[in-house]
Amino acid sequence: MRSILTLLLSIFHFSAMAQLSELKSTLSTELEERKTLLFAISDSIWHWSEPTFKEYSTVDQLKTILRDNQFDIQDSIAGLPTMFIASYGSDGPQIDILSEADADGIVSEDDRFDFPVTKHSAGHHLLAVGSLGAALAIQRLIRDKKVNAKIRLVHSTAEGSLGGRVFMVREGVFEQTDLAFFWHPAPVTTASLSKWDAIIDIFITFRNDDTMEALEKSIAFIQWLDNLKVQFPENLVIEKKISNESFDIARKGDSVNLKVRLEHTSQSVVNAIHKRIVAYLNGKARTKVYRSVAEFVPSINGNSLVSSIMNGMDWHRPSKRDSLLAERIFIHAQKKIGPFLPDPLPFREERDMSVLKGYGSDIGDVSWHAPLISFVVSWLPSGLSMSNWEGGAFGSSEYAKEAMMKAAMLISYASLAYLTDPKLQYKIKQEHAQKTSEWRYEHLMENHPDTRLNGKRSY
Repeated sequence: MRSILTLLLSIFHFSAMAQLSELKSTLSTELEERKTLLFAISDSIWHWSEPTFKEYSTVDQLKTILRDNQFDIQDSIAGLPTMFIASYGSDGPQIDILSEADADGIVSEDDRFDFPVTKHSAGHHLLAVGSLGAALAIQRLIRDKKVNAKIRLVHSTAEGSLGGRVFMVREGVFEQTDLAFFWHPAPVTTASLSKWDAIIDIFITFRNDDTMEALEKSIAFIQWLDNLKVQFPENLVIEKKISNESFDIARKGDSVNLKVRLEHTSQSVVNAIHKRIVAYLNGKARTKVYRSVAEFVPSINGNSLVSSIMNGMDWHRPSKRDSLLAERIFIHAQKKIGPFLPDPLPFREERDMSVLKGYGSDIGDVSWHAPLISFVVSWLPSGLSMSNWEGGAFGSSEYAKEAMMKAAMLISYASLAYLTDPKLQYKIKQEHAQKTSEWRYEHLMENHPDTRLNGKRSY
């Protein structure tokens, strides 16, 4: 009897594995068939190079493709015209793929560079199209009734500045999300756990009939902050500035304005400091949080899954044309030529929480509401900057676009593994519930950004 049972289990196992392999093949075929289209969309977004809050042509193109593929579109999420959600399917787990396409680099507008001029230095055009490709591939399985799921492409803006997804969170966008994915172009490929700092930026106004008295209050507050900082861990940042090397204190009429940044690797620490500040300033000044991004909650089980998939994939290699382009950029930038690093780095569960990353992301806010898998894929050689014209010039290369295709494949393969494995679903959800049980998420920003004022961003 045991031999028969063992044989039946073995047959069932191999049958399930064969079916899973067939579904993976369907995903690969779908992505390969759409490759020319996805490359063209990436080139268009890269060429338009539209800034944060104003990615109108980009968003119109993405929504057109999604509507043509029977996705339902929700426009202007949280009141921001370039944020939308595209949904397909209704039954089963809800998988959200995060997307963005704003050109957030600062690149010279003159023509002295012998390279295409674009502000898409951070590779967000690749990010958006890789996420789009994954959504279309998974939709194929849902449409063919191979899996039960709801897939959503959640497109936002201002991830590295205001944090558009913070407002999505406030609107309850992720309350029904079972699993979310976020990928980003990088010099390397890895699924090692990400770390983003918790940041709260506060605008403080001291008012008084006597301007000097208001100034004295602000100086007393700064001294109080300095004394407060020594009571907390060494990696706490309390900056009395935002963009200048000196204190960002402005006197105007009968008021004194001060900007303060709180930054730490732990959400509980910045929250505690913020509450202390509000209590201290009660009746003395008006406070307003104009930017707040939460500490990132990683998914060890989710990222471990992606890492295992990475290790089983064939990775893109630079063509001769890619290598020549990279060499020209290195020479022009007067830098030593660096290598391409497409092969996955070893997976690391540990994160060094004793050192600040120096940057916060709105994916942190999403991660408090749903398990979020975050990984990066190599899109340019090591040594080229992602934050200036170097990355912009390399952004339309074949190597860069192959990176977004690999990201699309990773998301679609990982989604398939999740949807077909109830035990994995349970492990990921239980891990997330345990990690988010210690703190109740708070939305601290009062208002949406006014993006209409003089055609510029206003926080």
